Amino acid sequence: MTRSYLQQIIAHFYALNAANIDKKALLWLKIEFLDYYGSAVCAAKNAKGKALAELLVTQGATGVSTVFALNKTADAAHAAGANACAIAASKEKKDIMDGNPELYVWPGIMAAYEQKPCANAKVLQAALFGYEVYLRMCPLAEQAARQQGLYGPSMMGALAAAASAGFIMELTSEQMENALGIAGALLPMCPYTSVLEEVDMKDLYDGWAAQLGVLAAEAARSGLTGPQKILDGVKSLRSFLSVEQMEENVPLGQPYAITRPKLMAKDVQEEELKYRFFQQTGMAMEKTMQNKVYSMIDVMAMEDNFSALLSMMHVLRNEG
Repeated sequence: MTRSYLQQIIAHFYALNAANIDKKALLWLKIEFLDYYGSAVCAAKNAKGKALAELLVTQGATGVSTVFALNKTADAAHAAGANACAIAASKEKKDIMDGNPELYVWPGIMAAYEQKPCANAKVLQAALFGYEVYLRMCPLAEQAARQQGLYGPSMMGALAAAASAGFIMELTSEQMENALGIAGALLPMCPYTSVLEEVDMKDLYDGWAAQLGVLAAEAARSGLTGPQKILDGVKSLRSFLSVEQMEENVPLGQPYAITRPKLMAKDVQEEELKYRFFQQTGMAMEKTMQNKVYSMIDVMAMEDNFSALLSMMHVLRNEG
């Protein structure tokens, strides 16, 4: 039986050994994490973002996942949504195709990680998986989104959040297929007018996508099934998406989408990372703190220090 497009992506990442992730992909994962890390620090000082996060948290249940902007905890799905909302409120949107994938991938990972910590290698695999899903899915929605006046990135973000969070949750490949099917069946319509009018609720687009993705992963873990041919089956998203653009003939990992020039315009070098992070934080930290943070992130690749990085985020939250 021929595998669906999503099944091919799932099969690749479930067979991947983290030690075989190429250096360029690792570099880009580090860059993206720095972007998220610095943005989260800024979001903790953004009044509008904190208000949105508070709104989502009050709708959720108690849990162990941190809502960074509020220094509170909540259930994983609402924590992921609240973190994405808070950061979205403090960031500028990218173009309609690429969006801000870190708003879906990292909140999902962190919410799931705090429930069940794992090795850094697994965190990196989960992130790479999430970015690959997102960056392969967004082109499918681009044309339809433009024609229908919708914001494509937030529509497809739930798939990335489901993939990355579900990987940390250790879903089986069958459960992962269900998680992506559930997320795909519930994709939100996101009218672009909210972005054009610059109204506050536009940031809920990103929060809902992150929350939906984690919810889909949790639902699949509990045994809920989802459509297996959500992209190309009968009466599926095929009538809405540009399925002819599916990259089934583009081998996974050759290269990974996160490293492709057409998706990431600037070939950032290792030495630029430190500047990128401290520019994002917008804070004048003491030199000793700067060096300590960067040295921790610099060895992130295969070291089991992700918990330490999360702890440092709380330190930075109260700096400046």
